[in-house]
Amino acid sequence: MKRFAMLLLLAACGGSAADHTPITTGEICGVEGVAICERGAECGLITQAQIGDCQTQARAICCGNDGTCGVYAPDPVTAHEELDRCEIAFRTENCQSLAAGQRPAECSNL
Repeated sequence: MKRFAMLLLLAACGGSAADHTPITTGEICGVEGVAICERGAECGLITQAQIGDCQTQARAICCGNDGTCGVYAPDPVTAHEELDRCEIAFRTENCQSLAAGQRPAECSNL
């Protein structure tokens, strides 16, 4: 509710609602993992009970072993915008594409 009120205030003042909050690769991977795994459960690719493990594995795969999970995105506004588009795309991704391991085009910059 606070976010909605803030958006209304920004809109009334002519400001931008862009998110300038610093975001790390790990946070991006976490949000993406939630979207992938919840959609996977909706598609019947995993069970509801497997969502937690799926999210952990998806974040680990996304971050890799190169120590970049704690690295902040150089442009947080763009990172948040791209993450929002990617999350929406995963939540509506075709089940066959998801099963084949294909990422939506909206996620190509993350």
